[in-house]
Amino acid sequence: MFKVSLKPPSTPGGTGLAALAPTFLDNATAANGNTGTGTVQLHEIDIDSNAIVPPQSPHYAGQFVVTDQTAYQLVFVSNVMPARA
Repeated sequence: MFKVSLKPPSTPGGTGLAALAPTFLDNATAANGNTGTGTVQLHEIDIDSNAIVPPQSPHYAGQFVVTDQTAYQLVFVSNVMPARA
């Protein structure tokens, strides 16, 4: 899964640029949401789906969630999206 930054062309008919960056590194760790303490290493194997958590959620409203059923993980991420201009 990658983040993409788009830079429009500087002239009409010019070429824009798309820069890719990984969302999670291979050795990424995250706060343990089950216990509320410590960290766990992510083992993303086969990301099945992702979404933005609805604002009605009592704990993770507005966060980006990734589902990996193979690894039995839900990963909630805040501030993954770049700020809008």
